[in-house]
Amino acid sequence: MSIDKSKISPSQFVFTIVCFIESSAVLSSFFVGISGRDSWFVMIIGYLVYLPLLFIIAQLMKRFPEKTIIEINDEVFGKVFGKVVSVFYIWFFVTLTSLNLLDTQVFASSSIVQKTPPIVLLATFALICVWAVRNGISVLTRYMVIIGVLSLMISVLAFFFAIKRFDFANLLPPFQQKPMIYVESAHVVSTIPFGETIVFLMLTPNVKSSPKKFGKYLLIGTLIGAASMFVITVRDIGVLGETIKFFTVPSLETQRVSGLSRTFSRLELLYSIIFIALMYSKIVVLLYASVSAISQVLKLKSYKHISILITVLCIIYTLNLYDSGISHAISGMTVVPFFWSFLEYILPILTLVVVMFRKLGKKEGGANDDDIRNSGKRNNLAVRPSVGNQI
Repeated sequence: MSIDKSKISPSQFVFTIVCFIESSAVLSSFFVGISGRDSWFVMIIGYLVYLPLLFIIAQLMKRFPEKTIIEINDEVFGKVFGKVVSVFYIWFFVTLTSLNLLDTQVFASSSIVQKTPPIVLLATFALICVWAVRNGISVLTRYMVIIGVLSLMISVLAFFFAIKRFDFANLLPPFQQKPMIYVESAHVVSTIPFGETIVFLMLTPNVKSSPKKFGKYLLIGTLIGAASMFVITVRDIGVLGETIKFFTVPSLETQRVSGLSRTFSRLELLYSIIFIALMYSKIVVLLYASVSAISQVLKLKSYKHISILITVLCIIYTLNLYDSGISHAISGMTVVPFFWSFLEYILPILTLVVVMFRKLGKKEGGANDDDIRNSGKRNNLAVRPSVGNQI
């Protein structure tokens, strides 16, 4: 059972997933830097590779609708080894929080407030995020629908503005690179950002829905987010061509060269605002997952007491991760996807295998085996007196 008892609606859950994935548009340099003009194709392959993980997440949600991944680990792997597995997830959530704080700081420093010290940007943004987290999951997801819809509208508007500079020839000729290029790039896409949706196993008890519909909501949310990223990637390739590999934030460069007239120019300001909003939506989810997971492992009654401490640790962690955005991009292309594969794919697969082998949890959102047996016993006891009375 989640420490936070508040509930969120299915629409909040879906658009939280949409915002979570859309916020990773700035990380397109991780795979665009590898596959170049074929990145649109790589995105499709990466999402298809991710679909089995989506199925696994949905199955775990159905079988354990009232448990977070931390509680699932205890039931599946035991109290001791389950805690070991949970520590891996905690490290994963905290690291993701710090990495996305770094992405936000680098983006803001390079596009909005170049002269502001990084620590000031990090502290200010982190303070806003931890304030939302301390108010509970219902508050931090309250505006996800608005942010998600606005982001989709701005993406469509930006694509329309970029048509003047869009050159279809930049997408041609397709499929001319070595097979390993596509494999490596698709691996990055499947882990960043799609595989990171494993974090939503921390939100399962808070979703006000039938367990049978979790898979549907996950699919809708990830499809909308993936479609948005696909459109953005195609737009950036069409506008920037092969030079897309040389930009840390390709979408920002596309906005800078786009515009219908002098009046409708400086679109990067609008893009910057919505991107910051999207990064907020992702970081609050990751920070909430981090403090909730740590609280459950430590058996705390509330996560609010440690939320500020964990946020401060994340800021310190962020300041010591990478020297620059380029170092982060190189790491995202080479090292990070392999670490993430273990946490996002291997561990969930192992968890579901053990669950099915031991027949744990509820089946398809129904009662588990113990509930069924106990219910049968109660029914038999209830029937016997009535039979005796009739005799």
